[in-house]
Amino acid sequence: MKIRDDKRSPLSVTLIIVAVLGVMALSEISFAHREGSTLAKGLVQPLQPACVVRDTAGKAALGNNDPLAKLLTPGGGPCPSNVFEFRARLLGAGAKIKTAFVANRGVHNPTFGSFSMFEIVSGRLAPAGIEVADGEFFFGHFTARDGNRLFANQAPGKKLLMIELIAWDPQKQLFNFYEVIGDGQRGQ
Repeated sequence: MKIRDDKRSPLSVTLIIVAVLGVMALSEISFAHREGSTLAKGLVQPLQPACVVRDTAGKAALGNNDPLAKLLTPGGGPCPSNVFEFRARLLGAGAKIKTAFVANRGVHNPTFGSFSMFEIVSGRLAPAGIEVADGEFFFGHFTARDGNRLFANQAPGKKLLMIELIAWDPQKQLFNFYEVIGDGQRGQ
């Protein structure tokens, strides 16, 4: 056995060790993922598609500068497919939400049980750094009745309206209107 005088610095040796361990860990995760390991499933996540808001013709809606368009476009993952995912995205971005309960058909038709939640969004939305004042961003979603029980109706039935949204676009000087509509599998 010979001892060799190595001129490498401790930092370069550390970097080499970290690189080797990193390659070994990635190899193990890759193998475990192919084999169906639950550990690997937690570590290796599939890429999430970007949220693309489409117009009524199915084309990407471009040029909107309202808070909703800015919140959804910075590559924050897929579009929310129901009101619960949408509210979580807003609250995660720092929004404040005030909710009102609205009787859609009024006191003259109480047996229909048609009510909705009308929500007012305000506050500073990160990471886009958008300041939203009261009166600039609203959304509504609907309830359904099951006997005497009222519940949030977020079933993504084909062509069923799940969420309506309006947001003030300061460049256009008007409100942009958005909808989340079921396609039979999820809200789009």
